Amino acid sequence: MRKVLISLIAVLFVAPVLLAGCQSGIARDTYDNVVSQLNNAQNTITQLQEQIDDLEETKEAAEQDLEVAWATIDDLQVQISGMTGQYDLTGDTVLETVTNIIEFYHDTHAYSKPDLFVCSDMASEVWSMLKARGIDARIVVGNIDVAIDDIILSDHAWLLAEIDEGQYLALETTGGYVVYEDENPLYYRGWYFDSPADMKSYNELIKEYNVRVEIANDLIARDNQVVDQYNQSTNSSERAKLEAVHEMLEEIILAHEAELYTIGDIISGLASRCGT
Repeated sequence: MRKVLISLIAVLFVAPVLLAGCQSGIARDTYDNVVSQLNNAQNTITQLQEQIDDLEETKEAAEQDLEVAWATIDDLQVQISGMTGQYDLTGDTVLETVTNIIEFYHDTHAYSKPDLFVCSDMASEVWSMLKARGIDARIVVGNIDVAIDDIILSDHAWLLAEIDEGQYLALETTGGYVVYEDENPLYYRGWYFDSPADMKSYNELIKEYNVRVEIANDLIARDNQVVDQYNQSTNSSERAKLEAVHEMLEEIILAHEAELYTIGDIISGLASRCGT
């Protein structure tokens, strides 16, 4: 009887546990699935929170960059405000405007060497700046050191700006200053063009003229050598050949000289004389 009783008690202790599992009504796989979904949801929340944290950091960085940008804008506005007077070239009078323009141009451009073509380009640029403000001007070529009577001998270019009706003021574009007539009257003597286009045509013709002059000079030098050889020769046959070469060179030289006169006339026709 004692052995049987012990077995029954053992059964009674185990049975409630088994019955409790059955009474819950939740299958094991369902429970595991719910737990898995819960874990996934928690992982998703964690990832989203990390993304939110990253976005917050990005937002803070963007706000800092925005503050720097606004500060830069404020600084630039102050600089622009300070430069407005400096680069407002229009003065109270035409003379003041002209002076402002020539000084500003000199401050913002470099002039490397005394070259007719470089200074004529600079004069053309200032001419355009003056025209943009309704100021008439002339591009002038000539020589500011000695008086010349031939436009071909010009070695410099500058401007004459009309500061009043019929009253002109010389502007030295390579130096950035005005020149009054009593300071150097040669600035008021030369040949002027009405537009940069005429000045450009002049430069192209001058270049061609100079090349032809070099060729003509070379031909003349060769012809002189032939003449010297002819004079020193005692051989009649050699003298005859040298004479033929001399006549040929003379013919070529005359053709070049005729072309030079033609180009010179065209150049003179592009410009008008100013001063005496």
